[in-house]
Amino acid sequence: MKWTEEKENILREKLIPLIEKEGFRVFELRVFYAQGKLFLRILIDFKEGGINLEDCAYINRKVSNYLDENNILDTSFILEVSSPGVRKELVNLKDFLRVKGRKVRIWLREEHTQREFLEAKIAGVNEEKIEVILEDKGKIFSIPLEKIRKAIQKIN
Repeated sequence: MKWTEEKENILREKLIPLIEKEGFRVFELRVFYAQGKLFLRILIDFKEGGINLEDCAYINRKVSNYLDENNILDTSFILEVSSPGVRKELVNLKDFLRVKGRKVRIWLREEHTQREFLEAKIAGVNEEKIEVILEDKGKIFSIPLEKIRKAIQKIN
């Protein structure tokens, strides 16, 4: 079976709403061939983070059952459902909202402090001003998204 962009778009139109209806956000839905086999890889997380193995298994069953019932893929395939991981770079306001309440490490486009990067807890986002609201040592401040060069969730 030859995989086409059109088939992948149909798959996206069917599966993304199915997954989002369950309260998850789809980071990636990709179809590809590797070692002669067709793979369907889906990276998911909750809108505000905290996914675990049981969540991935649940969505795997949900997607697998849907594909089988509707005969969308007419060939054998390998379905992979997993988390984008804590090291996924935070690039938009939705990413920052997903890790709300957690510490992040942020590198700025301009020098903000004497430090190479800053670490703070995500307090929220301001969608109107397109900025990230941070808390550090009891102080609340915000940084426009455009001034953030790179950000990742801090581990421990």
